[in-house]
Amino acid sequence: MLFPIDPRIFGPPHLDGVSGAAFLLLLLGVTWLAAVRPSFAVAALVLVDPFDYARYLGTVQITSEKVAVLGAILGLAWFYARRRPRNVAWRDVRSARLLGVALLALIAATAVTYFQAELWWAWRDEMVKLQDDAAIFLTALAAGIADDDLGPLERAASTVLILVSALAISEEGTARSVVAMSGALVPRIAGPLDGPNHLSGYLQILIPLVAGLTLFGRPRVWLLIALFMGSLTDVLTLSRNGLACGAIAVAIVVGLGSGRRLPVILTLFSGCAFGMAIQPESLLRLGSTSQEQNAGTVGTRAILWRAAYQLWRTHPFLGIGAGNFEFEISRVGPAGVRTHANDWYLQALAEGGIPLLAATLLTAYASIASFVRGLREDPLVLSAFAVSVGLALASILDYVLFYPKIVDAWWLLLGLASARQVLRAARLRRGAAEDTG
Repeated sequence: MLFPIDPRIFGPPHLDGVSGAAFLLLLLGVTWLAAVRPSFAVAALVLVDPFDYARYLGTVQITSEKVAVLGAILGLAWFYARRRPRNVAWRDVRSARLLGVALLALIAATAVTYFQAELWWAWRDEMVKLQDDAAIFLTALAAGIADDDLGPLERAASTVLILVSALAISEEGTARSVVAMSGALVPRIAGPLDGPNHLSGYLQILIPLVAGLTLFGRPRVWLLIALFMGSLTDVLTLSRNGLACGAIAVAIVVGLGSGRRLPVILTLFSGCAFGMAIQPESLLRLGSTSQEQNAGTVGTRAILWRAAYQLWRTHPFLGIGAGNFEFEISRVGPAGVRTHANDWYLQALAEGGIPLLAATLLTAYASIASFVRGLREDPLVLSAFAVSVGLALASILDYVLFYPKIVDAWWLLLGLASARQVLRAARLRRGAAEDTG
């Protein structure tokens, strides 16, 4: 085991007056937006997510995403206190209940691994991440029920997709991450995200979402620009798993969505083709199944999967403790390798044993099954279904949900889509009551 150094030592700086003022302005701004129009607060959460700004206050990490969520919660409480909630009954909240049960199962299965964890602060960080996920899901659910206007979300999602893509594309030729192809070092862009695979995982959520919003509405110019830049950027990440599973999600959205498909299809294909023209080596990379043998501290999948299995065997029922895999891997793997298991399900098995694996599988199932009804009727329901299918498949070969920015965006989408299901169920119930009355 590596010596137990708290990663906060190498984390962001401590809170000062300037950063404190920035956080306070963000808090007040999002609170006001949520109190006036909850859909505006949702748009703010979408815009803040990929540009997470962090500082420490003592041993507590404060991030712009957490501050924005707190502001949304305060503003929604103010909104609901002033206005009567929609005519929504408990039985209408069926899809949200299944996801809520999955979240509770994840939290409970993670909590009990405390007794196995060598590094308690790594376990604590995982618990904090799950609490953040629950807060984001419930906030998005409440906001979506209170205000069903998709206009602010449409503009925020397309804006942030264009901005993230532009920042990433600007790195082409100077990117920190490279891969050896045909005797040359080919750059892999990441933009404001933490790495190329991280960026590709984020695009797995944003591109299908924007595609769904485009199909169900008019194919506005800025939406097509966002799709073009997003698909171009995805190719330049050179993430084979992310691009393939993202393509599956987009195919589901385009295949099942209503509206004009041709502009969306042509735009996405044009973006991919332009990306391949910029980086011709992407064709070799995307058509290859080989892995880098000199993977440094990241390691290959063969190393990571074998280590996960061996660590699980040491504690088959409760695992080695949530968040401890990257620190415990040196017990069974090569020295110097420190990362996640590159597989969501294997990581759950290694860190939490049978209970956490079961909760993880339940979460993957709930994120898909909750949105089977009404797929062709709503862009968010269809997008949530497609994105969850893509992420469930992508998580076999990578653990993109390890990254807070990706998992936050996913739970935000799940919460908004659940709200659309709740409103749909309420409308159907009211319609049935009027018919019988």
